[in-house]
Amino acid sequence: MENLIKDIHLDLPLPTNEVKSFLVRGTYFYYHYKCDGTNDVGWGCGYRTLQTICSWIKEQLNHQKLDSIPEIECRILHCRNISELQKHFSDIKDHFVQYGSPVMMGGDRDCSSKGILGISETDESIFLLILDPHFTGHPKYSEKLQNDGWIKWQNIDELHPSSFL
Repeated sequence: MENLIKDIHLDLPLPTNEVKSFLVRGTYFYYHYKCDGTNDVGWGCGYRTLQTICSWIKEQLNHQKLDSIPEIECRILHCRNISELQKHFSDIKDHFVQYGSPVMMGGDRDCSSKGILGISETDESIFLLILDPHFTGHPKYSEKLQNDGWIKWQNIDELHPSSFL
């Protein structure tokens, strides 16, 4: 689609005092509310995050067909609190090392879906690179979307506690 931005995270600075980071590898497109003319505000965030993940798969496979279910296996991690999320740092890191695909995260105060494009460890905390599908405009520049927080590094300690209910 011509109004979708590719690889929106590029040129976004890493968190301050970054020790190690693991990021999405390969090309994907940023799907967000209303990006195809469908008014999905309020209900489409999960679909848009899934479209972003599917765009990565499509680009990686170079439009090849998937032959079997095991080729598209997924894993679900349920975290009841920030402490449990911190314990899964190595699982998330390993995902980016092995596969490099975007990850879907549900929750937060608004129970909304978001894409995770990376994980970073600093001297003091862990950050997730969050891609928010709730944008409703017509994006033209990654830099503006980065400045407005539609793609951002977020300290996991700043996630709302209701994210884990």
